Amino acid sequence: MATSNNGTTQGRAALQQQGGERQRPAHEIRYGRVKIAIWRNSGKEGDWYSVALSRSYRDGQGIWKQAATLGKDDLLVAALAFEQAFAWISQQTGSKFDVNGNGDNATSPEPDIPF
Repeated sequence: MATSNNGTTQGRAALQQQGGERQRPAHEIRYGRVKIAIWRNSGKEGDWYSVALSRSYRDGQGIWKQAATLGKDDLLVAALAFEQAFAWISQQTGSKFDVNGNGDNATSPEPDIPF
């Protein structure tokens, strides 16, 4: 179901090389074809996390590929994976939370996007 790695990266650029090896996500969550990679980022104001979703599929020649889009049957699975990602990041950052949005981070630290 879920695997964990303790890698770090600057930004979401997984292609950065360090010592000849590709950077790994700080944590990965997988449910069947849906995978979430959680990346640890560092900046002037400290560490933060970003999340990337992918879905595995086989193309017409049977070769495994990755897509960022989901089908109807992937939506609830992705929601469960995102919930686990939220819990993992909250644990790493010491945030108290519950699934109803109550706790230390009940409101977003960023202003709403006006559109």
